[in-house]
Amino acid sequence: MTIEVSDTACREATECDKQFSCLSEKDWNLCRVTKAIGSDGSLFIEPSNGSNICPYHLALDGSHRCLCPVRKDLYNRYGL
Repeated sequence: MTIEVSDTACREATECDKQFSCLSEKDWNLCRVTKAIGSDGSLFIEPSNGSNICPYHLALDGSHRCLCPVRKDLYNRYGL
């Protein structure tokens, strides 16, 4: 499967320190989305290995959210 995301999402992900590895199928290690809420696409996730060091991972009161624009675009386009 070829994965594409919008240029806007990539430009907005200014804090990505993983060189957009989520876009490389061999490196897919995406946090699993457990719930998407609202028009802004807030993603609640089940963290994967290494997500605790991701700048877009937010842990709060036992829940985990992904704030990454690229991850949101992947979920909205492909349900990944």
